Amino acid sequence: ADSIYNSVCAEYANLKQLTTNTKHKPKIISENIINGTWYVPGGDSYMAQLFADAGGAYAWSDVHTTGSIPLDMAQVLEKSHDADVWLIKSLESSFSYTKLKVQDALNSEFKAFKQKNIYFCNTERTTLYQDFPFHPELLLKEYIAIFNPQLLPDYNTQYYKPLLDE
Repeated sequence: ADSIYNSVCAEYANLKQLTTNTKHKPKIISENIINGTWYVPGGDSYMAQLFADAGGAYAWSDVHTTGSIPLDMAQVLEKSHDADVWLIKSLESSFSYTKLKVQDALNSEFKAFKQKNIYFCNTERTTLYQDFPFHPELLLKEYIAIFNPQLLPDYNTQYYKPLLDE
C-alpha cells in the first residue's frame, strides 16, 4: 500500500510541476444549473485545488469554503461569463450545446460556450468516481491536457470529452 501511495504522490507532483511555469492560466467554470441552482466547488475544495494544480484559474478560488456553493444563473454568469473552459459532469448519456441552450438560453452567453470549449464527463459511462479517490493524478492529468494541451500533446482524455453539437 505504501509503494502505491508513494507512486501516486510522485506522479501527482511530477504532473503539477509541468504547470509551474505555464503563462496561460485559463479561467475555469464547472458544473451546470440543475433545477434553478448551480452548485460550484468552493475555493478551498479539492476540486479547486486540482484546477489550480492543473494550471487553471478557478472563478471561485476566492470563496473560502470546502463545500459546494449554491448559486443562481445570474451569479454564475456575472462571475464567470468570460471563463475559457467549462467542465460539466452528468449522468445524462447525451449532452450537447443544443441541450445546454434549450436548458437555459443564458448558457449561450458564456465565452466557453461561444468558443466551443466545453468538456463533458458522462459519469455513468466513465470510471471517474471509482478512480479519482485512489488516483487523483489521473484527473490532474486530464485537466492539464484540457487546460494546456501543449503540455501533454499525446494524451487522450479518458473522462472528459469535448462537448459536441447535435
